[in-house]
Amino acid sequence: MASFLKITQFNSFKLVAGKSGITRDIKTVTVIDNLSGWENWLYGGELVLSSGFFWRDNPEELEYFIRKLYTHNAACLCIKIGRFLDHIPSNVIKVSDELSLPIITHPINYGFADILIPTLSIILKNRELELLKSYKINKSLTNMVANGASISQIIDALQIMTNVDFAFVSPSNNECFHSSLDDNFKNNITKLPLEENLRLYNCEELKFGRNTYGYLFQNTFKKDTHSTPLFLKNSLIHGCTILKLNLQQKVSNRNIERRYKDELFFDLLLNRSSIKEVSTLLKNFFEWTPEDKFFVSIIRVESNDVTLTSKDDFDNITNVVSLKITKNIKELYGNAFSATLAHSIITISSSEKELSLNLRKKLEEQLSQLFNEIELEFGIKLIMGVGGVYDDADKIRKSYKEAQEALNLGHHSSIVFFDELGVQKLLHSLPLNELRSFFNNYLEEVLDYDKKHNLDLLKTLAKLVENNWNYRRTAKILGTHHNTVKYRVDTIQKLSGLSLDDHEDRLNIALSMRIYLNHL
Repeated sequence: MASFLKITQFNSFKLVAGKSGITRDIKTVTVIDNLSGWENWLYGGELVLSSGFFWRDNPEELEYFIRKLYTHNAACLCIKIGRFLDHIPSNVIKVSDELSLPIITHPINYGFADILIPTLSIILKNRELELLKSYKINKSLTNMVANGASISQIIDALQIMTNVDFAFVSPSNNECFHSSLDDNFKNNITKLPLEENLRLYNCEELKFGRNTYGYLFQNTFKKDTHSTPLFLKNSLIHGCTILKLNLQQKVSNRNIERRYKDELFFDLLLNRSSIKEVSTLLKNFFEWTPEDKFFVSIIRVESNDVTLTSKDDFDNITNVVSLKITKNIKELYGNAFSATLAHSIITISSSEKELSLNLRKKLEEQLSQLFNEIELEFGIKLIMGVGGVYDDADKIRKSYKEAQEALNLGHHSSIVFFDELGVQKLLHSLPLNELRSFFNNYLEEVLDYDKKHNLDLLKTLAKLVENNWNYRRTAKILGTHHNTVKYRVDTIQKLSGLSLDDHEDRLNIALSMRIYLNHL
């Protein structure tokens, strides 16, 4: 608009309304002197020429036309004064000012061609310059990627070439790269919620398949899109394409490195390396020292969400979960490296610190909270088995087997430590027929009676054992009255011939319930 008014031939033209819209971008010129179907010819950015013929009898109706031009993102209205209209009505000027849609008047001696030809000539010239700018930007960015430029270098280059700030935000990796011409833009990008910035600024989403890796923001506002120069729009698109190439290159390199490390990782766990090779691998590839202590943990990922039918979706979620958990273990304990195998996340953790009772409790509390957050976010269930801690590198395999055993035996906890399994380890070593015989000797009649009458006797007994024989706490957990729990216990005692007042009977009942819950 500003360039249009500076054309020498138009020095007698007057901007009479909508002056705050002077930055609107003129993309083309169109003539509207017939109101039949005129809306079908507007696509945005038009300088609309009119003689004013249709408003000669009622100039106030020009207000409706202005509102319609605004909804179609026209750049401005240029109308002839002196032939059909002598002036622009005050109600039209008021609306034009409110909408920031400029109205320009020109003398009666100007024909449409007098305005069309010089205006289109300048538009084409500007378009050629903007395309040349776009080409140079794209060429420069492509060369940068070929030479291994970083994300921050690409963002800085975009700012230098366009004189406009850019920022790349990756919520999944908690990364933000930005140039810094405008402090307000910098503060908004770093402090406002992502959704607010997406609403405010023009941006491009960096997406591969179903996965979003981040967003490239430009310090131009969505509400001003109609006035944003073409080369800036193109620079945003080119920048996004170049960042995709950069990220694809990084992802490819990371995947190659990850696959190599995964192979070494499973060499350690599956006894495919000698003791000497194990020590070398730990030192060279995982940066662990001989003084470090090790333990292995296994997390099984189970889907609670019936919509997760795609294997790729489940694999992607497992990878995201693996990153979150590894990060937490590193923060609390020390070094950690994870790999995924058939929807299980296997982690080797190392540190010079002992896995003390206090540290173990802290690890359990933090991971339990993280598990709950992950289960709510992704609709999955996580169960973790933790092997013993050893200072001999060759014992990594032993810790791995213990983690597997803890995972298989600890059915009623989200995190199970092998060395806390207690009697469960002993039970696991016995033949199944002996375990069944032990259970039947004490609780077979209770089980049979429970199946016939649906009294939840064994469920009540399991909770009672779990809560150290406390009737009231058990009743609260079951959501029933403590007298109901007492009645069920009396029934169990009559059927089994056991007494909960007898220490020996309590022990046998507790062991029988362990066998029933974990082995039968």
